[in-house]
Amino acid sequence: MADRRADPEKLKDILVALGGNALLQRGEPPLPEIQAYQACPGGSYCPEAAGAAPACGAAPDAPLDILGAESEGQIGYLLETALSEALPNSEVVAMLTQTEVDPHDPAFKDPTKFIGPCYTKPEAEKLTREKGFTFKQDGEHGFRRVVASPAPLKILEAAAIKVLLKNCFTAICAGGGGIPVVVDSKGGLAYRRHGVEAVIDKDAAAALLGAQIRTDFLLLLTDAPAVYDPRSWPSKKEPVPSPITPAALRRLGNFAAGSMGPKVEAVCSFVEKTGKAAGIGALQDAVEIVLGQKGTLIIPAAAHQ
Repeated sequence: MADRRADPEKLKDILVALGGNALLQRGEPPLPEIQAYQACPGGSYCPEAAGAAPACGAAPDAPLDILGAESEGQIGYLLETALSEALPNSEVVAMLTQTEVDPHDPAFKDPTKFIGPCYTKPEAEKLTREKGFTFKQDGEHGFRRVVASPAPLKILEAAAIKVLLKNCFTAICAGGGGIPVVVDSKGGLAYRRHGVEAVIDKDAAAALLGAQIRTDFLLLLTDAPAVYDPRSWPSKKEPVPSPITPAALRRLGNFAAGSMGPKVEAVCSFVEKTGKAAGIGALQDAVEIVLGQKGTLIIPAAAHQ
């Protein structure tokens, strides 16, 4: 078996994907102060200064692509501020990123992605009548809006991101999976982009971006220290063997669809397409995950022989 430790000298570009749970622990209100503190604990933001936030609120009137752009801009700004403070000699830039999807993707006919707050059944029925939203029951939490989560086809700003990396910028991009758009061809070189009511899986978008720009390593950070074996989860938290190949990881069974499942599929896809390694683990263990000392390291089959 190959040495699981990575050679830092060979890792020129690393794509780091921060999951929502990496910046906001479960049960915490979605306040900028808390997210900024998680991004840079030694920075100027203080979580104790944050107030309380209501669990539910009025349903937004703006379309999802606009809301996605707002969210991507807000979190991008927080990360840009934190990284600039932590790395004062580095050039950091946050950019809005559009992700192309297929308007005929089957996901549009069967929305499954939960978004927004919880509602009672009468509240959900009222919003369905007034706004045309689709709701599904989210366990014991009540009813939540569901939207389509189509497969990402292309990160439209990938070429610009490569230029930034070539010039030694740290690029913050594809937040929330990117702004979902479809591209309509009118013939020749004329194209028109427009947003759609959808939410792109951020892990799938990260894997796609990593393959497009040919990054050297894909690192998915969340609140879990490693990938746990689905055969014993949730009664036992047993980490899967590491390093592990995509094929071996898939043979272990089905991972939770709403949490680790998309991350496992994303890293497997990235490793198979690029022949590079990927890792999954906790935010505070980022460096050790890349070095193969913590978390779960996923490597190409050839490197495992």
